[in-house]
Amino acid sequence: MIHLSGKNCGTSVWRYCSLKSKIKLITENPDMNNIKAQILKNRGIEDVHGYLNLGNHCLHSYDLLGRDKLERIYELIDEASMEDKNIFILVDTDVDGYCSAAMMFNYLHDFLGIKNVKYILNKDKKHGLQPEIVDALLFERSMDRGLLIIPDAGTSDTGYCRTLSEYFDIIVIDHHPVEEGSEPNTFATIINPQICEYPNKTLCGTAVVYKVLQFLDDQYNSSAANRNLDLVGVAMVADIMDLRNHESRFLTTRGLMNIENKLIKAVIDKNSYSISNTNSPNAVDAAFYISPMMNACIRTGTEEEKNNLFRALIEKDMGQTFKYKPRKSAKNPDPVEIDEDFYVHVARICYNLKTAKQDKVCEKECDLALATIKEQQDTKLVVLNRSSMDMGLIGVLANKVSNTAMKPTIVLRKVKEDENGELFMGSARNFRNSYVQNFKQDLIDSGLVSKAAGHDNAFGVEIYKHNVRKLINWFEEHYDGIDANKTYYVDYLMDGGIPYHVVREVNEMKSLFSNFVEAPFLACQNIQVKAADVQVLEAQNGNKRFRFVVDDVEYVKFKLQEDDEMVTLLDDCFGDEVLNIEVVGKVSVSFFGGVATPQMIIEDYGVEVL
Repeated sequence: MIHLSGKNCGTSVWRYCSLKSKIKLITENPDMNNIKAQILKNRGIEDVHGYLNLGNHCLHSYDLLGRDKLERIYELIDEASMEDKNIFILVDTDVDGYCSAAMMFNYLHDFLGIKNVKYILNKDKKHGLQPEIVDALLFERSMDRGLLIIPDAGTSDTGYCRTLSEYFDIIVIDHHPVEEGSEPNTFATIINPQICEYPNKTLCGTAVVYKVLQFLDDQYNSSAANRNLDLVGVAMVADIMDLRNHESRFLTTRGLMNIENKLIKAVIDKNSYSISNTNSPNAVDAAFYISPMMNACIRTGTEEEKNNLFRALIEKDMGQTFKYKPRKSAKNPDPVEIDEDFYVHVARICYNLKTAKQDKVCEKECDLALATIKEQQDTKLVVLNRSSMDMGLIGVLANKVSNTAMKPTIVLRKVKEDENGELFMGSARNFRNSYVQNFKQDLIDSGLVSKAAGHDNAFGVEIYKHNVRKLINWFEEHYDGIDANKTYYVDYLMDGGIPYHVVREVNEMKSLFSNFVEAPFLACQNIQVKAADVQVLEAQNGNKRFRFVVDDVEYVKFKLQEDDEMVTLLDDCFGDEVLNIEVVGKVSVSFFGGVATPQMIIEDYGVEVL
């Protein structure tokens, strides 16, 4: 919001502060005649025609993952099946981990008919092999060598694999880069596009499992891998993989167009009022209404709730139902207890954990953080101590703060104290179009963190307390001269109002928007309306918004602060004043009561009285 002071209006004095300092055009002189192509090119997609016409030709051969390793995996699985060996699958602690493990479990258990398949859930928000997992596997070992499969993790777990390799053959199917300084893992058969000639480095763990299962399909003359392609679609979105890549985009779209999993169907049904198409959700639907529900359970659910979530993904409900009494409502004023279907129950638990627990906590914590950041606009790095916060929510908060404040963010909590001092562990997140290109590498280069592992701009971090201030100072020096204030990268800057046809064309692209192909910010200057035509409305929950209409396009700003400048200005106006407004936001066509309304949701604005 732009703060005003200096110009007479009623009893107040206002001065206009331009929004232009916050706006940067992605491309100078953007093409207004081909909006779709311009927006896609602004996202780094040069072959627009190819991107809009994806097909099987986009898929790379699984042989590029390493034919010899794929054949070894086939031998190990076939041997385990023939000799009735125990097979253990490690379930990693995120949506990709659950989906990749479920896909592998379903293939081995349901298609190949292997009954000695067991899964192990990683506790807390820990990734890969952990001491308690190793202990549990060693306890389960038998006289015969077992088979351990680690999807979506394990590449850098060399020490643990060394220990377990005495008793288990180990298969790692991963997509994470090798951790800095880690010893080469020669104790497992590893499939990982990051360490081989496979050209697409943007596959998630579930997608890599799918490629492996495609190879197994060819050995078994089958197409069973495609039965769980919906898990690939959900996981690709959840793990924020780069969907500008043609193969990644094609797999994601094909997966979301073929939803068969009973749990995912139940989650979609629970959010049906928000999802664009319940039969074929798009990537934005998956990003907002499918994967966050599952992630909330993985992060904050009880052990029983997490186990039920995985059972639902592998569709092993065993006929179980739950007693449930719905809340009173206008439609159901006298509810009675019912037997709730297993999948409906798990979906409801996921929904409740997301809305009643995760969202409320993170919304409050984010507001507190933003209030602090607002006083330090020039800071290059945000570091928050949230030692009392559930570890499962640390990453969610880091992501929310980073994207809202548009600053690289680390959220930490104290885990222990040793001879080196107080050790903090947490999550680091970066925002799109950040002045920091590789957040993880920056932390490693600083030499001040004890560990930074995961994706380049979304990863786990460990740091001692005495190094936190040093790290903040390192960022200040390293990015000295860089403007760290909030900047909106816009596709178009227009004058007088957003034309209806632009809103329509952007809205028609909504099925294309996804990870790294974000819906565009548009900016507009010199919108002139009478003060009397700007409405300030209040919702039942007390949240205020203002709205006005220009040339049939509605402009709305939600969740106004108490000191919102527009509200204060209107209070001092008589109604016949003409306001000159600048806005930046996102456009869409809203449907309500059968009426289509082109609108802009305002992210930020400036206003003056002419």
